Amino acid sequence: MKRSAEIIAYLSKPDTARSVLLAPNAPPVTRTATGVEVVLNVVLDGGDIYDTLKALHIQAGGREDEPLRDSGAFSFAVPAIGRFRVHYATQRGTKVARIAVIPFNIPSLAECCADAADAQRLSTLIRSSRTGIIAVHGPHSAANNTLVYALLRDLNESQRLVIYAVERTLTYLIAHGESSVIQTELGADVASLEQGIVNALVFDPSVLFVGDVRPTDSVPSLTHAVGAGVLTIVSSVSIPGATLLQQYLPAAPADGAATGGPNLRCVVEVAPRDHGRCALRITE
Repeated sequence: MKRSAEIIAYLSKPDTARSVLLAPNAPPVTRTATGVEVVLNVVLDGGDIYDTLKALHIQAGGREDEPLRDSGAFSFAVPAIGRFRVHYATQRGTKVARIAVIPFNIPSLAECCADAADAQRLSTLIRSSRTGIIAVHGPHSAANNTLVYALLRDLNESQRLVIYAVERTLTYLIAHGESSVIQTELGADVASLEQGIVNALVFDPSVLFVGDVRPTDSVPSLTHAVGAGVLTIVSSVSIPGATLLQQYLPAAPADGAATGGPNLRCVVEVAPRDHGRCALRITE
């Protein structure tokens, strides 16, 4: 029995998980900040998973008479919800799958922050700064990047800028507002974060967001971006925010006078809480 409609409905709800895992002889589950959660109270067999994948594949434009390969990936959009991506493989003759959504509905800063004062402080910082660095660090990349997108939403709704985002996997799809927005993703668009940053600088962005920097990444162009006066936001799970400032991005402008606005050096520590909200520790 296909479960595609139920899974899409689950992933379409606000404040829910971003992906669902399907494996034979188990219920559909999702990863949360605290563990694994059952999505549907049903146990799927191999036929259920195949039927679900076929229904999703047809929704993505596949033919009904076209058999699924041993492994693959495809995607499709649902208006007003976002883009769904499906990755699947075969284990001992049956399919396993991961269904993920990249949503349109970016939360506001007020919806992200557990403390209204933190939301107001971040909004004031991001709107008043024209150069410098914001380093975002926390234990979960989804929470870190959701906070960044709330910041980008705040700018996109209020200022005429060029916003450029480079991520391992896109967290949200963001439409043009007052600002022009460009988003690139590893694998789909660029081979590395460094290449994404190099490409971004060609477009002379006002704001650059680089998501999920890791210790093994070589990203020398981040230093160039900050030195060139681009307001740069960097998120990481494995690199503390202070380390990002001190080791990875050492060349912040001495002041913002020559580049058209105040300079910012800020670390935001993100601690996820219930219902998608986060407690923040902001250090300037």
